[in-house]
Amino acid sequence: MLNNIRGDTLVYSNNGFIRIDKLNTNDIIMTENGLKKVKEIIKSSFNNKQIYKIKNSNNIDISFVSKNTKLLSIQNIPNDLKNNEIIKHIENNDKGISKICYNDIKDLTDFDYVALPILSFNEDYNDENDNDYYRFKGILFLCTNVGFNYDFYLNEIKNSNTISFLNKYLYNNEIKYNNEDSKISFYYKNDKELILNLSKEKMTYFLKGILECFYIKNNEDFYINLKIKEKNKVYIIKYILYKFQILPTIFYNKNEDFYILKIPKIGIINEIFNINGNVDINNLNYFIYDRYIFTKIKSISTINKYIGFMYNIITEDNNFLSECGVIS
Repeated sequence: MLNNIRGDTLVYSNNGFIRIDKLNTNDIIMTENGLKKVKEIIKSSFNNKQIYKIKNSNNIDISFVSKNTKLLSIQNIPNDLKNNEIIKHIENNDKGISKICYNDIKDLTDFDYVALPILSFNEDYNDENDNDYYRFKGILFLCTNVGFNYDFYLNEIKNSNTISFLNKYLYNNEIKYNNEDSKISFYYKNDKELILNLSKEKMTYFLKGILECFYIKNNEDFYINLKIKEKNKVYIIKYILYKFQILPTIFYNKNEDFYILKIPKIGIINEIFNINGNVDINNLNYFIYDRYIFTKIKSISTINKYIGFMYNIITEDNNFLSECGVIS
């Protein structure tokens, strides 16, 4: 399959996102059917050629691809349907007008939906660390730190149970810390681990640690709004939520230089915080059907005279999962 994508497009690997222009042959990346090896990478020079830029409703960045690149998607969905009605439309589509298949980018519009495969957890993952360890690691993930020196400002932590857990964990694990009036400070060598390879249970505790510092239980709110400055951390949280079949909506505040993740209270979020009821699926900007999560194309347009390099990625599965969807 011929696909040409700009080098700054991100693809899903077994441990996060990686730029296409940083890939090497034999790297392991995600495809429609799981993790596969990269067989070949072809770099081509484009000179005054037409390409497309595309962004989905739950993307962070715009992706740049050639017009003949194929994207796993579904078309001909009536625009006035709600999510539950779209699912019925697909199920009752006996004429095959709306089917999940690879369509040329040039044939897609902002009425169409991109199909993202549901990802699985690494249930074979096993280590000696307990669930509290991964909850602690999650709490550290968005903590203010300089090197291995961490400062928890108590006025920023919304959940009093988190403060109690943190004090107890530091004490029980003999991590020296100072508990002042306004903050908890300690030194901890936080090793980089393959967080995205965790089992579902351990990933749940890691996610709990991330969210609990900033969330106060309120059944009247349908979303958790998470403010983050580091873009790489936004991508990691997005990847984790995607594994739990949740797609956050992400905004960038240019004036204050931070991102806001709008996370619906559904599924694992409600389990973590013991919340009754889910967000109505019709209020989500995505829906789940069969083994895919569908997110709508937010914008798609052409660039008529593109000059630069593009990359053709060939995998064992002849497709790969990128920030804009599964490309073939």
